[in-house]
Amino acid sequence: MMRSGFGGKRGVLSSRATGFQDDADRAGSKDKLVRSIGGSSLLSWIDATRTSNTIGSDLTNSTIDVVAGTEPVLGSNAPSTVQSSVLNSTAYSFQTNEALKYNAGLFASNTGEVTIVTRYCLTSTPSNHILFELGNTNYFSIDGGIGLGAIAGGTPSETRFWAAWGGQSPPASDGDSFILTDEVEQNVAYSVVATYEADVNPNKLDLYKDGAITTVNTDVEFDGPDTANTAEKAFIGCRAGDSSPSIPLNGHVATFIIITRKLTAGEAQRITSTL
Repeated sequence: MMRSGFGGKRGVLSSRATGFQDDADRAGSKDKLVRSIGGSSLLSWIDATRTSNTIGSDLTNSTIDVVAGTEPVLGSNAPSTVQSSVLNSTAYSFQTNEALKYNAGLFASNTGEVTIVTRYCLTSTPSNHILFELGNTNYFSIDGGIGLGAIAGGTPSETRFWAAWGGQSPPASDGDSFILTDEVEQNVAYSVVATYEADVNPNKLDLYKDGAITTVNTDVEFDGPDTANTAEKAFIGCRAGDSSPSIPLNGHVATFIIITRKLTAGEAQRITSTL
């Protein structure tokens, strides 16, 4: 089922005590909370709500608004900056063939845990949508590829939240791990936390929506590579976003964060409450 479209397998400071936002969280800023939870593991933080770009214009490499960490550059076509009525904030609009990209070496060679935090929405009919992918052509044919977005699948077949960890296959015993969870709807704002734990057998994936763990509809688990790929590029907004882009997000992204450790359930609840 998955092979034709997406494929199919599945370093470190802690924050304060986990749990829902406490009084200190609410009194502080999003900046303080994200930095507190991310710590030295905060790899990249893009925040379109702080945009320095003119609304309605295309991004440039100097206006991507990276708050902290590794900066991406423009892919094949530049996303635009919009005032998103769905997200109720400024956002970056990724439509057909529009992408940001991280060059090879985004992750350190020993990275066995990854968390992606994002606030986004789909603006077209739900089908297949890639929000983030580590892999020059796809995530599933490389060891340590990463996928996140929404795809059509599961039982019953609906567009569902999707998180995936890549591994070369065949053999089937070393394929890619993935989960499909709750249904994704058009023009609905979602705050999502996806956690990837590769250095366990089988690889472990979880996805939180608006602070709550989602119900896994389809779960394919393997013992794949223990670390994230370091040799290939990563893309926000579509697949292979600098050569032959496909499977666009067709949506808006307000916040995108990569943390190189697995957040706890309590941390996922706290960080999404600030987005």
